Amino acid sequence: MIEIISFLRYLKRFSIALGIATIGLLSISGGPVLAHNAFSDSSPADGEVLASSPQTWTITFTKAVPLGSASGQVVKEDGTRQDLPDPRSGATDNVIVFDLPQNLTGTVTGRWRLVGTDGHVISGRVKFTAPQVSVVIPSEPPVVAPSEPPVVTPSEPPLAPSEQIGSEETTSGSTTTEDLAIPEPVRFLIRLLTFVSVVLLGGLLFTNWYIAQGTFSIPRGRLLTHIAVIGLAATPILSLWILIDDIRGGDGSFGDALSTATSLSIGPMIMFRIGVGAAILFLTRNLFKRNAIDDRASAHLALLLAMYCVALAYGGHSRSLASPWLGIPTDVLHVISVCVWVGGLIGVMLVVLPAINIEQSLSAFERFGYAAQRAVPVIVVTGVIQSLRLHGDVWSVFSSSHGVLLLLKVAVVIVMLLLGNRNRKIFLQRQYRNNSRTEGSRAMLVRASIYEVLFGATTIGITAALVAVTPT
Repeated sequence: MIEIISFLRYLKRFSIALGIATIGLLSISGGPVLAHNAFSDSSPADGEVLASSPQTWTITFTKAVPLGSASGQVVKEDGTRQDLPDPRSGATDNVIVFDLPQNLTGTVTGRWRLVGTDGHVISGRVKFTAPQVSVVIPSEPPVVAPSEPPVVTPSEPPLAPSEQIGSEETTSGSTTTEDLAIPEPVRFLIRLLTFVSVVLLGGLLFTNWYIAQGTFSIPRGRLLTHIAVIGLAATPILSLWILIDDIRGGDGSFGDALSTATSLSIGPMIMFRIGVGAAILFLTRNLFKRNAIDDRASAHLALLLAMYCVALAYGGHSRSLASPWLGIPTDVLHVISVCVWVGGLIGVMLVVLPAINIEQSLSAFERFGYAAQRAVPVIVVTGVIQSLRLHGDVWSVFSSSHGVLLLLKVAVVIVMLLLGNRNRKIFLQRQYRNNSRTEGSRAMLVRASIYEVLFGATTIGITAALVAVTPT
């Protein structure tokens, strides 16, 4: 017990130290340095009227471009579309060059698409005007047999004027649906399942360690563990599949796309998660066969889960800013604290309470409340640190979609705090003061805690949405 309290106090002090260090670094650097790739410049430029038909199209980005993931297309004035050859590198790694068709005339829309090093699909359009080819009419034109005029059937309808884009409106997090072979709802569900699996397994490990030994031996505990472990093993495979499909763009070689994926910063992290997820799956499978999930086995699972969380943080926004060495441990601490609060509450409600008596139930809730009170400050401190790293200052939060979602998450967390305070501080005190430890009192506490779990699930869903949105 003393060791547990000391450890929780150490986490709290460490989180405060991280917060002070991060604020100091921000004051020195003057703001965040985003690592997300973005459109910078184009030649021809958006809206440019050219004196001659262009031979090449040069696009400059803010970061290095994985050449194998880039593709382009031109849309002519009549609406016909033509895919461009694979681009070549320009003067620097963040410049790509497309060869254009000969004798482009009229208004032309060039479309580009690529997968950034962080795995985000970014795309855009640039519209320019090429001169019409002059036609010399002879004084006596030759007699030509009449024929039916050719009918040009556009492969796709012309682009709307609103699609004249040469900006970051279609960059990561705002990519148009047509640029995503796999729809965003599917991507969101995969991210959601990832976070749910992490929180669920982390909560069960915490419950077994701190609340009640033998959590994994209870049928419900085994069922929830299997769900969490399968999710941890399956979601990185699905994420790799999505990444490869994004790089291929609907066609291309699977092997080339896989090779390109390994060159991205997120690719090795996904494959690392695949390995760790497989290790967790096989470990739990063997342990359940032997019915031998003891403290040592739980420690091994906790270590593997921590490695999984580090890979998640390394492949997300935590690495997308200055001082990733600070952001990654902050993110991991944030996730661990959520596992204690939300995951632990799920473990207590669904696994522990049905297996113990009333007296033990109130004691279990009291122990959980003590741990949750220590986890909440860590969640708040690490959340503030990451918000400052992502947005630079408080006011910028209100000017982006990422900031709006972040504020919504904060509001939900505040509601959770109020519910938790009511459930454990006020309600439990009344139960002990009035000595009314009955089955009805336990049922009332469970019903009150259900709302806290629902709000916790909402925060996880918002987090899954935040991952896909660029904090700009």
